[in-house]
Amino acid sequence: MQENPWAKELLNVPIEQYEELRLVCGDDQATGSLSRSMSDTQVEEGNEGSSAQNKSSEDRRRGKRTRPWDDVMAKVDGLSNQVGKLTEALVDDAFVEKLYSEVLGMDGFDMTFLEKAFDYLVAHQLEGKKFIVRRLEMRREWLQTFASTLD
Repeated sequence: MQENPWAKELLNVPIEQYEELRLVCGDDQATGSLSRSMSDTQVEEGNEGSSAQNKSSEDRRRGKRTRPWDDVMAKVDGLSNQVGKLTEALVDDAFVEKLYSEVLGMDGFDMTFLEKAFDYLVAHQLEGKKFIVRRLEMRREWLQTFASTLD
């Protein structure tokens, strides 16, 4: 905190979708020659180009103070959004696979009809989720009701 007083703003700030990030990235930490601290990253960013340094010195003269964490937080937000989309895609795939096996596993119905029911349930995910958790008799009743709406 003494080295980076601007980091006080980030102390005890919750990270959105932490569990998803942990799931995708793991909770390992680099050690030895592969590890990098935040100060190493800032030094590398400072060496990227003189135009960035000129811009920051102009901003300081105008009274604008740059915050190093603004860029980092913007990148973290972008990463968080991408991880959220990835997690949703993985969950959706598992749901669709489970729904497919449950619907097409119903005996006593034509496969073409079961494919139509499956397509409907995928398009209406809430109905699909309800279908999966129902007892076998209730699933059969739902399929019969759905068949009557197609006639």
